Amino acid sequence: MSTGDVIVVITPLIIPVIIGYVIVQLKMAKPGDAHVLSTLFFYVAAPAIIIVTLAQEDLEDLFEFKLVAGIVVTYFISHAGTYLVYRRVLGRDQAVAAFAAFAAAGFNALAIGLPVMIGLLGSRAVIPVVIATIVMLGGQVPATVILVGLGKADDDAVLTETLKKAAISTATNPIVIAAVIGIIIAALDVTMPVIITSSLNTLGGATVLLALVALGMTLELSDLRTGGREMLALSAVRSFVAPGIALVLALIFATSDFFAAAMVILFCQPTAKTVFAMAEQEKTFVKPVAGVVALTTIAAIIVLPIWVSIADNIWPDAFSM
Repeated sequence: MSTGDVIVVITPLIIPVIIGYVIVQLKMAKPGDAHVLSTLFFYVAAPAIIIVTLAQEDLEDLFEFKLVAGIVVTYFISHAGTYLVYRRVLGRDQAVAAFAAFAAAGFNALAIGLPVMIGLLGSRAVIPVVIATIVMLGGQVPATVILVGLGKADDDAVLTETLKKAAISTATNPIVIAAVIGIIIAALDVTMPVIITSSLNTLGGATVLLALVALGMTLELSDLRTGGREMLALSAVRSFVAPGIALVLALIFATSDFFAAAMVILFCQPTAKTVFAMAEQEKTFVKPVAGVVALTTIAAIIVLPIWVSIADNIWPDAFSM
C-alpha cells in the first residue's frame, strides 16, 4: 500500500473517534453516555462477531502454535523487561514497577484493538485478539495483582480474595465466554443455521462503530498534563518497542503473513484502561498510568499508520481482504 492507501484505510477508523469526542465537547452528550455504547459493544456486538468468526475456523488456525507463542513471548518480554528496569535500574517500589510494566505491555485488545483489527484485516483478525485478551486476563492481570500484593505482610487474605475475584471475572467475561462457544462449535464441526449466522453477522457489524465512538466520548486530554517523563517513556515502549518486538518474533517464528501482520498491529494498540482502573483502585502510580492511557490513545492516530505501512511492506498479502 502507498501512503495514500494507508490513509484511506485508517481514516474510517479515526472518524468515529473524532465524532464521539466532538459530540461530548458540543454538549450533545455526556462522557457517561458512552457506557450504553460500551455495554452494547462488550456484551452484544463483540461476542457476536467472535462466535460467528471462530465457529467457521479450523481448530488448527485457532491454535496455531507460532501465533500463540509470538503473542505470549511479546507480552512477556515487554512486561518483564519494563518491570526489571523499574526495579533493578531505577530502584522503584515493587507496586510501582508492577503498574509501569502493565502500562507498557497491557494494550487495549478489545475496545480499540478489536474494531481496528477488523477494520484493517477483516473478521479473521478476531483470532489474535481473542488470544491476546485471554493472555492478558489470565496472565498479566493476576501477575500484576500478585506483584502489587507481595510485600504486604498482613494482606495474604486480601491478595487471595483479589486473585479469586480476578479468576471469576475472567471466567465470566463475555468475550471469553463467546470465544469458548465459538471454539466448541468449531471443534464439533457444526454448521450453524443461516438465520443464526446472519443475525450474528448483523450484530457484529456494529462492533467497530460502537467501540470507536465510545472511545472518542471518553477521551480525557487533561490526563496528558499529569504523567511527566514516565508517561512519555512508557508510551514509547507501548507504541514502538512492544510492536517492534512483535515484528522481530513474527519474522523469527515465520508464522503466516496474515498472523504476522496482525501481531504487529495488535501490539501497537494503546494501553488498556483496565490498567488505570487497577492503579486507581490500589492508589499506586495513578497519574503516570492515566497519562499513558491518554497519550497512547491519541498517538495511535500517528502510530497506527506507521506500523500498518511497515507490516504491509513486509507482508503485503496480509491486507488483501
